[in-house]
Amino acid sequence: LYAFAEGTPVVATEAGGLPEIVRDRQTALTAAVGDINGLTKAVQRILSDKELQARLVSEAHQFVRAFSKEKTAEQTLAIYRETLNRQKSFEKSRS
Repeated sequence: LYAFAEGTPVVATEAGGLPEIVRDRQTALTAAVGDINGLTKAVQRILSDKELQARLVSEAHQFVRAFSKEKTAEQTLAIYRETLNRQKSFEKSRS
């Protein structure tokens, strides 16, 4: 996410939870874990294709904006309000 925010093109492996954030050919280029040739080709491609690089950086930057402090606070507040409203509805139905 830091690389996305800083405008750094990303090449990563498909390890752990990375595929949820690093979306192949959308926000970055990826390779399977242990695929050294695939990783090498992805790095070479991102370095040589400036148009692809610019598109990936732009998409990644848009993606990371959803994780700003403000957005996270808004989403958390919305969940709290929804939970509170459900609780009020539940209490009202029991009355």
